Amino acid sequence: VVSTQSTWGVQRVQNEPIWRNYRGVVQKMMRLRNLAVTTEAWLFHGTRGTSPESIYCHQANQGFNNNHANSGMWGRGTYFAERACYSCDGYAYQPPGATFKQVLFCLVAVGHCREVKAATYLEPPVDKDPDTGARVVFDTACGHTGGSRIYVVYESGRAYPMYLISFEG
Repeated sequence: VVSTQSTWGVQRVQNEPIWRNYRGVVQKMMRLRNLAVTTEAWLFHGTRGTSPESIYCHQANQGFNNNHANSGMWGRGTYFAERACYSCDGYAYQPPGATFKQVLFCLVAVGHCREVKAATYLEPPVDKDPDTGARVVFDTACGHTGGSRIYVVYESGRAYPMYLISFEG
């Protein structure tokens, strides 16, 4: 599961207020898009120098909060990867003095995803409907880097940190 590293712990995250907030975000996305279901994906997230616990314990019931996001290849947002190796190799959190690292395995409401080139987007990408010419706002930007497809969400609460994975590496 986690690249060439040795996984030695998987902890289920349970935070009911963050889960309720996430499900509310999903329901809102479904209403806005007039969908019976929304597109969700299981993706990895590395927190680098921030303890993963701060996301699932101390974010005022929001979980991932974009007010704390840094700017990256696709602007300021929360980045998730399809492949564990991307998050594990460069973005895993290593607790002070520990020999192990940690990443989160998350359920992410990706909705309508738009493949984009690297840029400094500050919001979801916009396109025109080829048939009507109407403005179409996508929920998530995505692209490829570091051997993985990357998804970037620009709103808080669009992901739930379902599992904390600890590994040697």
